[in-house]
Amino acid sequence: MAEADGANYVCESLLSMTFLINKVVKTLFLTSLLLSLTSYADSLEFPRGLWEGINENDFHYNVLEIKDTGVHILHRFFLASDTVEQYEFTDKDVRCNRGTCKIRIALPAQNTTTELTASTVLGARKIHIIETLFDAEDTATNSYQYTLHAKSGKSTIRELMEGLGSPPGGRHDDEESLLGFWFGIINIDGRDGPDLVFIDINEKESSRFSVYQLGQWGKYQATFNLDEKNKLGNADIINARYRSLTTTLVLHRNAVNGLWGNVFTYDGDEPTWIGSLVVSRWLNTF
Repeated sequence: MAEADGANYVCESLLSMTFLINKVVKTLFLTSLLLSLTSYADSLEFPRGLWEGINENDFHYNVLEIKDTGVHILHRFFLASDTVEQYEFTDKDVRCNRGTCKIRIALPAQNTTTELTASTVLGARKIHIIETLFDAEDTATNSYQYTLHAKSGKSTIRELMEGLGSPPGGRHDDEESLLGFWFGIINIDGRDGPDLVFIDINEKESSRFSVYQLGQWGKYQATFNLDEKNKLGNADIINARYRSLTTTLVLHRNAVNGLWGNVFTYDGDEPTWIGSLVVSRWLNTF
């Protein structure tokens, strides 16, 4: 009887020890997992380099310049007024956790703060942005969504400006005339977000219609002569050509210095891409 009691005691002791060991192992595993997740979250950072995109709501083009130095710049180009604003921020203004980064940037000119919430994926070439504006009392006043594209080297707008050389000017005295330089955005079917477009219309020289797609794609440029322009009601119809492609522009006035319209590009009789655009007359220089 005493031997049986002793055996039971040993069994119970072994079971208790096994339970404690399992509990300790689970605790160590969970602690290790939590430390791993915390380390992963803390190690996340916004991808370095240039990120560019267009906010259609405010008609501005953004370049987010993320540097290795930890001091970064938001470049904001207001396409309708040809003005530029730049805002500096540092790593302290960036908080990343589990694939999402929040960037808080003060905008002294407007006495506001903007917060960019970015869904980041390692190796991704584009990032979805939700931008929220806050007033001086830190109350949210507006929110926008757009896409930022990774860009190697110079920003697309810088490449565009350098390709133009000296922007045309002094040819928009007649507000009813199409002559001059028109600059804005184009939405091409199938593209994730708008791109940059300009139309340089000359009376005697060859005129240009150019699309600069954001990111890595490059540009499309077709030429036309103004004397070949046609009218359809209040719309101006222009046929521009690039190699075997023909691009038809259907342009309407939406303000004294604004145009909107549709774009149809064909290779022979086959449609290749279509889009819609909104442009403003160039008044200044960036």
